[in-house]
Amino acid sequence: MTTIQFNGKIVRKKIGPGFWGIEESENGNKWFPVNLPEVLQQDGLHVWIEGEEVPGFVSVFMWGTGLQISNYAILPVG
Repeated sequence: MTTIQFNGKIVRKKIGPGFWGIEESENGNKWFPVNLPEVLQQDGLHVWIEGEEVPGFVSVFMWGTGLQISNYAILPVG
């Protein structure tokens, strides 16, 4: 698998019971983290993410591509 890195924003989606996602800053790609650390579970938080796409990921929410996070950093606002 290939490691990916990007800057993005944490979003809380209110579909069904709700879930956390990450919207990539540069191109708007949507990622569905399968292991989002609790410290990152803040709507609107700007982050740097490193991880790998989850092959064959399927979700009832039909939003984003599965992502296994391996490293992250919280970015300053502004």
